Amino acid sequence: MPQVTVNSTTPVSAGTPTNQTIQVAAIGDIMDVHTSGDADDGEAVRIVGISGTTILVVQRPLWVGTSAIAHPSGSILFMKCTTIPNTMLSTHGREPYYDTQVWWDYVADPHMLNTADLYQQQLSTATNFVENMGGNSSHNAARADFTAIDGDALPAAGRECPMPAMGRASWVRYGDFHANAAQCHQYNPSFDGFGGNGFGNEVETHPSAGAVTGTQRNTHIIDTRPHQVSIGWVQTVSKVGGRSFIYKVTDYVESGNTYDYKRQGLTVMSGRRTVRDVSAAGFDYAAHDDASYFYTYCRAYKTDDCLSGAAANDVYLNIPKAAQAPIGFPTGSGYRCLGGSLPDPDDICVSITPAHGNHIVQYLMDAAHHDGFGLGSRRIAIPFITPKVLEGSNMNGHELPDGSWEVSDAYLAPVHSLFLFKLPPYPGASVVNRVSWIPVPIKVTGVPPGTDNVIVEFGYDPDFNCSSRREACITNASTIQSGNSAYSYATSDSYSGLSCASGCTVVIPALSQRVMWYQIDYRNASGQTILTRKAEPLVTP
Repeated sequence: MPQVTVNSTTPVSAGTPTNQTIQVAAIGDIMDVHTSGDADDGEAVRIVGISGTTILVVQRPLWVGTSAIAHPSGSILFMKCTTIPNTMLSTHGREPYYDTQVWWDYVADPHMLNTADLYQQQLSTATNFVENMGGNSSHNAARADFTAIDGDALPAAGRECPMPAMGRASWVRYGDFHANAAQCHQYNPSFDGFGGNGFGNEVETHPSAGAVTGTQRNTHIIDTRPHQVSIGWVQTVSKVGGRSFIYKVTDYVESGNTYDYKRQGLTVMSGRRTVRDVSAAGFDYAAHDDASYFYTYCRAYKTDDCLSGAAANDVYLNIPKAAQAPIGFPTGSGYRCLGGSLPDPDDICVSITPAHGNHIVQYLMDAAHHDGFGLGSRRIAIPFITPKVLEGSNMNGHELPDGSWEVSDAYLAPVHSLFLFKLPPYPGASVVNRVSWIPVPIKVTGVPPGTDNVIVEFGYDPDFNCSSRREACITNASTIQSGNSAYSYATSDSYSGLSCASGCTVVIPALSQRVMWYQIDYRNASGQTILTRKAEPLVTP
């Protein structure tokens, strides 16, 4: 270990109150290194030994993923004073996180003396130390043979978690607190590369053990994911000029997200109400600036959609008494999402929907395989009914020992109590890629005379709506297309048909496990429909 010479192991203080007393440096303390001009130069060290009053033996580099830095004579050491134990390791960067879960091997060390690691340096022989795998976790669930970690595991060879850009992995560690074998699972799955705002306190995570006996034992963990309607939601809200009840929301992409109208849904709330989507081709929202459209919204698909002057992805809401935060409110005044601190007023909250928000979810346990894309996750139920009821609450759920039922705190208005949910057997990781479009081929044969091309209308109701937008969806390709061409809206988009004079196969970009309706439209070379087949339903894989 390197040695550092200091003027004194007794700190110099120039703060207030006058003549304050600061303890001398001790083994185990963490110190930040600053330049002589008091600029943080990017390294922290831990004291592991002291010789006399001027020699410190330090551990460096301290944090995972960092390197030691050369420091000139005259550099200053600052105590990193914190309530976090100095034993805390970091998952990245050089700062400790807030996890204060402490392990104690009371069989080997009944008096918690920790003699094998007196200076609490997180040695492998320690009998008492802070959780060292999920340094930024807050809600963990531990059992003797595994720990479900709500946080990032320390990086190590074999512990890289492949996942999409908008993903965030949680971990399961196998074995006791000495073990380092861990497997990740995706707790904010993206759809075809686009995810929702499912990070941090917006969508809480409260993991628990799954089944502990029978065939379901150790196949999964279970988690409850209340969507918190955080007061810090990023969005810009303004009243539309000349309108009585209509408000405009922009800039609601959080967490490095980007807009994708066809791959993302919206969560829109006002007070304790959900807000209904009335988006449709040619819909004039301004003409419905009245009580008949209270608590509705329209999301613009393209320029001048919903309202004249709209840009793509602008959201317009009809809210009768939109509340404004007062001056001095923690996250700013004016129109905004007020969260659970003021749950009843008609505030305005718009967010890109997280995949697991407001669901009870099961996650894969498999020590041999990571699940960074969420193919082993399964949504079970939506026990969280009214927006904002859950703000600041801890919604833990627990399975019965054999995994047949799950018990969870839930709000089924007007009752807020414990409920049991019947669980089907956990199937394991899906062999179907459900985090992207499911290709459903429609074989077209026996075409009528005069056919040049075909299109297929499809959706998840008899009107062929494939999203919350009230507009029929069209596919016209033999493979699933990328970008905005994955499918077309019947009126809002321009499209051609798939050449099909003597037969063809059209592929529908479907969502998994849905009842879907489709119909084939036969068209001539001018794009005119000459025959429409009767609509047929099917169930997607």
